[in-house]
Order: sequence, then structure tokens, then C-alpha cells
Amino acid sequence: MPVFIETAVDSRGYNNPTAILGRRVLSLLRGGCLDQAQAFRHSTALVCISGDAKEYSMVQGTSDSDLRRPFGLAPAGQWLWRWRWLVLMNIYLLSPVLLYEGRLRDKTVLFTLPVSILGLLTAQLLGARRVWITHACLLPFYLTAGIDLFTIVNYQTRFASGMIALVVGNLEDAKGFLEADFKRTFGSIVLMLAAYSLALVRIRGLRVTLPRSFAMLPLLLMVVIYAAVHHYFGSWSLVAMNDRSSPFGIFSQSYLTVLTQQEESRLRELAKSFNFSAVAALTLALLRSPRARCISL
Repeated sequence: MPVFIETAVDSRGYNNPTAILGRRVLSLLRGGCLDQAQAFRHSTALVCISGDAKEYSMVQGTSDSDLRRPFGLAPAGQWLWRWRWLVLMNIYLLSPVLLYEGRLRDKTVLFTLPVSILGLLTAQLLGARRVWITHACLLPFYLTAGIDLFTIVNYQTRFASGMIALVVGNLEDAKGFLEADFKRTFGSIVLMLAAYSLALVRIRGLRVTLPRSFAMLPLLLMVVIYAAVHHYFGSWSLVAMNDRSSPFGIFSQSYLTVLTQQEESRLRELAKSFNFSAVAALTLALLRSPRARCISL
């Protein structure tokens, strides 16, 4: 007959007397010091007297081996199955790098893929303890990743600074573009939002229990990678040009787009102020000068 052992877990996951006693009950059970009925009574009493317990987990087992492995799977497999929706959401955010640089075996994937993974780790470790809140705040990046995938599939390029400048320069034609390809564009947006909403619901019970200080490790690794790439190229502009990480590489590409637009505006103003007759008169005056005649002699 299956026995249910209920243990209380603190919202922080540690420093909870109830959780500690619950683990002791399980260890005594596995060591043969308590039978299952006694363990059930002890654990139930622990839950009843604890006013601190906020979450409860129930483990069903028929033997000591079942209690050691509640679902008959390896610990890594259990963890992966529990966090599968979050893993899929992170793979989606990484998919532009995997489908473009990874498929083409571009050497920049050695830069963009690690930076993408470390950036997502940092954001989720620094974010809210409930993972779904962090990913709800990341909705704009899900949209940019979707746009990136759309440009890869239809135009065989990334949604980088050149494409952003093209879109910004032709915003007046956006209505015509949507009307010409409405079904595919609208269908892609609806499909992405539906999958995103489903995944968000599925991860509502997941919590990050690691301290936020752990985010310093991926953050420091990102700094090291960026410093190494800067040392290789010798320019932060070139680093930004090659930073097509997903999803946070959109910041570098937007920065490059702004710089390009500013340079184009400066060149246009310079072209407007250019006076050909003044340059011709200056050239003629220089040719008539005594110095110029001496040089010609």
C-alpha cells in the first residue's frame, strides 16, 4: 500500500526547522529506525505545528528504494522534467544564434552563444524569485527574438543594425508590408504569443532558490569575454558590430544603428554646406600665388 510522506518547505528553501526535521524523519525512515506509519504521523504533526511552512511537497513510495528515487528517474532527469518549460523558453530565446551562426558555423558563434547563455543566466538569477515574473518582464525580448527568427527564415539574415536601419528608414511602408503579407506575419505573432502564454502558465510554480549573489559568476564571465573580444578587435565599435547575441544583443545593434544614423545626418549636412564655386575660386587663387608659380618652375 502506498504511503504518503508530507514535508514542509520554507519559501526560501533553507533555515526552516520544519524542513530540517522533515529531512530527519526521512533519514530515519531510510535507516530503518522508524516504520512508515510512524514517519507519516511525525511528518503530519510537523506540518500541523508549523506556522512558517508555505509550500508542501508530497512523496509517494512503496519501498525504501522508491523513497530514494520518487519517480524512478535519475536526479538530472527529474530536474530537467520539472524545469522543461523553462528550458524550452530559454532555447527559444537562443534560437536565432543557433539557427544562423550555429548552422553556418560562423566563428562569431564562439562569442555570441556563450554571451547569450550567460546573459540569460544573469537575468534569471537577478530577477524575481518566481521565474514567471522575470519572463513576463522579458516579453519585449521574446518579440525581438521572434522578429529575428522571421528575418532568418524569410531573408536569410539576422535582425542586426543593417536590418534595423532599413526598417527605421522605411517606416512609412510598414502598412503596405503588413497588408501584402498579413496572414504570415499575423499568424507568426499569434503563434508566438500563444506558445509564450502557455509556457508562462506552466512555469508559475517554479522558484529560484539560489542567492542573487550567484549572478556575479556569469556576469564576471561576460566581462571577461567582452574584454577578450575587445583585445582581439581593438575597438568597442567592432565588438558591438559582432555582438549579435540573443536576446540582449539588440542593445548593441540598436546602438550601432543610432551611430550610423548620426553619421549619415552629419554627412548630409556637410554635403548641403558644400559650395563648388568657392572651392574652384580657392583653387584658382592658390595656382596664381607666387609660391605656386615657384613650385611649377
